[in-house]
Amino acid sequence: MTQFSFTSSFQKNLDEVIEALKRDKVKKVLIQLPDGLKEIGDKIVKYFEKEGFLVFLWGNSNWGGCDVPLHFKLEGLIDCIVHIGHEKFERKEGYLQTK
Repeated sequence: MTQFSFTSSFQKNLDEVIEALKRDKVKKVLIQLPDGLKEIGDKIVKYFEKEGFLVFLWGNSNWGGCDVPLHFKLEGLIDCIVHIGHEKFERKEGYLQTK
């Protein structure tokens, strides 16, 4: 995978997300970033695109795990939402839950 100027731990987290998305055969991804990470949003998008994903970047405000734009998923526009920069999510009975 192509290296950007991400920290090594952030790079590792992105790589883990990409591997999980590939395992789940995800093609269309919406990436949601908090305001503090939006300045590197283009780099994150390119990183995912180089791995073969069609990527959409959520540009609206983000108030954390309670503010995930689920309507994109519900309308069938995307396969997955990647929410970066907040509490870790885990799968639970078809939904993503915070630990």
